[in-house]
Amino acid sequence: MGLREFSEEKKLQKYIDTLKEKFDLDLTKFHDKTPEGKNQLEDYKDIVNFDLDELVKGIEVEFEHTKCPYMALSITLDHLDEHKNYYSKLAKARL
Repeated sequence: MGLREFSEEKKLQKYIDTLKEKFDLDLTKFHDKTPEGKNQLEDYKDIVNFDLDELVKGIEVEFEHTKCPYMALSITLDHLDEHKNYYSKLAKARL
């Protein structure tokens, strides 16, 4: 394993650990826990293409609409797919 692959695996593990710790969300089961057609990730490893802080902020905000962490993540990914810093902008606008 090269340095780049090691770094990417370490980053992925940080995402997995953070989402598990904060929301009891098992990222490896995301495909199984969301309705068909609502899964924005081809592979759960693609989560690293999104900013971790934005993901966490987004899931926290989206809990206003659902108590399911997998659906909150799905909604979050929809918003972040449109605007990479959606939740930072939302907080700045105080909405």
